Amino acid sequence: MILKNKLIWFLCCCIPWIVNAYQRIPVQEGVEVNAVVSTNALNRLAVDNDRIASVKGTGGEFELDKDTELGQVFLKPLVKEGPIHIFITTEKGHTYNLGLTTHELGAENIVLTPIGATSAQWQQSSSYESLLKELIKAMHTQNALEGFVVESAKVKLPSVKGAKVVHIQSYLGQSLLGQI
Repeated sequence: MILKNKLIWFLCCCIPWIVNAYQRIPVQEGVEVNAVVSTNALNRLAVDNDRIASVKGTGGEFELDKDTELGQVFLKPLVKEGPIHIFITTEKGHTYNLGLTTHELGAENIVLTPIGATSAQWQQSSSYESLLKELIKAMHTQNALEGFVVESAKVKLPSVKGAKVVHIQSYLGQSLLGQI
């Protein structure tokens, strides 16, 4: 048994662990959002249902490789400390402000999911009660809902009176947040 545990420990130390994180971040014009990027590798930035036209930031803080065919960019920070602030402009004319925090782990895959005008119009055109009803129905069936960004979580929370609690998904809208 001891030999087996030592062998498992040895293999865990010898195998390189690769971390490739995926971040789906709801964005809205005029609101800065934060993301984490690797200083050791290229980080992919893309926008759902849109294409990145340009990225603006302070010169000398990052390298940028544009993929004009797919409308995404690959960014590598040149600074190890402090946040990097960038503006992403899309082909549909939207501008998003990002604050990037650096770490020294593996590459990050960041997908920006716009919320805003269309979801706000949808939420305002429905009564509050019908909106809650539709949100609860979508959360119960775990289906997508127009005007909401669905994020998977799978995070264990502290137990409540002996019951195990796990955060599975979040539904993020303009003015409502639902969590399963």
